[in-house]
Amino acid sequence: MGNRGLSKAGIVLALVLGGLPLTVLGADAARQPDNRAHVDRAETAQAQARAVAITEALFSYSSADLPAQRAEVADLITGDLITQYTDLLDQAEKSVREQQVTLTSKVTHSGVRLLDPGKAEVLLFLTQSSARPGEAPQSAGAQFVLTLVRGDSGWQQAKGSTIDLLGAR
Repeated sequence: MGNRGLSKAGIVLALVLGGLPLTVLGADAARQPDNRAHVDRAETAQAQARAVAITEALFSYSSADLPAQRAEVADLITGDLITQYTDLLDQAEKSVREQQVTLTSKVTHSGVRLLDPGKAEVLLFLTQSSARPGEAPQSAGAQFVLTLVRGDSGWQQAKGSTIDLLGAR
């Protein structure tokens, strides 16, 4: 009789080796990675968009409308971040009013550096432009991390978090 294919041992070996990649893939698929920022595009995009909206609202204001700015921010942030932001605004308010400053912040780049089902850390880079009457506008850059938590209404600023200025003082 001629060799008409694989022997029984060859068939068993082929099945074992052929099934090995599926077993390995199955094990990887069953394991949830700790950081889903690179695999869950929808949640990553939602967290990123929310962080951009919060950031641009926090760091854009006009000397003519500081009370409205405080009210808007109070609806966006919680916990220790309200205290930190209020302290910063309190320190700057007198000079902002005297100099009639308008600050506009625009996020230029952002990325989610950590995403799990309940938390997202978003790194943000922004350009800030300040304008004063009679002066040329000035621009500067800033960067920081904003931590969000998943709440009933989507991604929200995390209670108890502060703005991580990445070591800047």
